[in-house]
Amino acid sequence: MNIIRVAESDSEIARCGPVMRQLHTHVAEAEFLATVRRQEVGGYRLAYLEEDGQVRAVVRRSES
Repeated sequence: MNIIRVAESDSEIARCGPVMRQLHTHVAEAEFLATVRRQEVGGYRLAYLEEDGQVRAVVRRSES
């Protein structure tokens, strides 16, 4: 079953990291959560598609 959610908790954001790093290889795993939290102040949000318990796709949106 496919589920689409907005990543709000630290664990949800961290689960998006591996997919995001496939395209944005400059983002270090250790810094990913802090980077997203810092960007959220300006309206940045992540949503993800989960399939069979795995994050398969991530979309990002910034309100600014």
